[in-house]
Amino acid sequence: MIPILFLALLVAWVSVAEAAIQFDLLDIEGLNRFKTIHSRYPHLARSTIETLRTKAKYALENPHPYSVINTSITPPNGNKHEFYSLAAYWWPNCDGIEDVQDPDRDCPYVRKDGQWVPDIKKATDPNDFNEMTADVTTLAVAYTIFGDEKYAEKAALLLNTWFLNIDTYMKPSVNFGQVIRGKSHNNKGRSEGILELRTIVYIPQALALIEKSETVGKRLTRPLKSWFNKYSTWLVTSPLGVREKNHPNNHGTFYIAQTAACLHFAGRDVEARNLINDFADGYFKDQIDKDGKQPLETARTKVYHYECFNLLALVYIARLSIKLDGINLWETETHYGVTIKAAVDHLVKVTNNLLGDMQAGKELKERLFAFRTPLYAARDYYGDPDGEYGPLLEKLLELPGGPIEYWALWSPYTLEGLSDDTYETYADEWNLISEDRSGMLPDVMINGGLLAAIILMWLLRKQKRRSLVRLLVIIACLCATAAFYNILKIHTL
Repeated sequence: MIPILFLALLVAWVSVAEAAIQFDLLDIEGLNRFKTIHSRYPHLARSTIETLRTKAKYALENPHPYSVINTSITPPNGNKHEFYSLAAYWWPNCDGIEDVQDPDRDCPYVRKDGQWVPDIKKATDPNDFNEMTADVTTLAVAYTIFGDEKYAEKAALLLNTWFLNIDTYMKPSVNFGQVIRGKSHNNKGRSEGILELRTIVYIPQALALIEKSETVGKRLTRPLKSWFNKYSTWLVTSPLGVREKNHPNNHGTFYIAQTAACLHFAGRDVEARNLINDFADGYFKDQIDKDGKQPLETARTKVYHYECFNLLALVYIARLSIKLDGINLWETETHYGVTIKAAVDHLVKVTNNLLGDMQAGKELKERLFAFRTPLYAARDYYGDPDGEYGPLLEKLLELPGGPIEYWALWSPYTLEGLSDDTYETYADEWNLISEDRSGMLPDVMINGGLLAAIILMWLLRKQKRRSLVRLLVIIACLCATAAFYNILKIHTL
């Protein structure tokens, strides 16, 4: 009886220790805390490290020199330092159009909402910019975790090439974005092209990590802030910027997110805060109706995509606004008396229905990952009062998700890195949480079992029942102390 009780207590102690470590791993706030866990329990983070090394190795060895001058298309003004992109939904309404630089051809272009014109990728600037921000962020994470200067150096090289180098830099403006070709449209850029640079918000966060490097230091910070300051001014004052700001749908929302983030990095916090406050008191009021639908997005052909898309920008603005001590967009009501939460709850129902609809089709279901990031962000703030967010997130994490959604990963709400919820997205996408914890459990069981056997043999030999009872009480107290220590450690890391 007594040996069985002792073993039960031992197993209970092991279970408490294992559970505490697992929770600790999932409760990381920031990459530095992840480093702490890795240094203590390297076997638990094995899959994390291996996968991160693979991704960082790709970014490190990728020879592609991301730059606006790489595109084969020269902007109409002849300056290849201009960012250039083509309108996605505008198609030539005549035969024989092959040359994307054909502004003189008298061929009208017509809009087909939701249908991408096939040759849009001939303008490579948008893809290069997104790939650059992804590589820079990956390298910054790798530098923070591994401390190897080569990651910071490559990230700095990419940033310098895109933004600063005199031969390869991009002008701090988007004068030729989302160009509609054809003589009737004069081959001019449109305000909608500003949306192409929405991932620029990741750059300040990555820079905050690599500027700790001995070789990189802060030498990039000042010139990059200068570039962002000029770009912010262009966004705020140019006709294209003003026009994009006044779009009441996702274009305007992403403009607010991008511009506020750039202003904040440039040190213009008052302007950033006022911009968000004006947005909250302005057309945000019409963006979510009483049923949680987003009327300006439901009018599009890809309703689900655009509702998720606009919501993504809304939660980003909400997080940034809190950091800037501005209006709390999470709690701001629209004209219909609802908040962002209503839009989230509406999409929870839609997403669950799509997941359960056998006729929805594989392609549509694979696109549902777009809802994960705003859902994580909403759960960070609102919690899960109805118990619906958590179960849906588990289902969404099983879907193919493509690249990590850096909007959640590098939110200005948590400059240190990841919140506890967004870490789970990060972990699932990169397989950061190892299910194989065999590295620790057998060691604990073996060592604990040997210790227990030695003690029991000694006590049985002495035939001192009272001593055995006392020892079991001591062990029980030690287990309770260990459990309390692990809980305390979780909240103090």
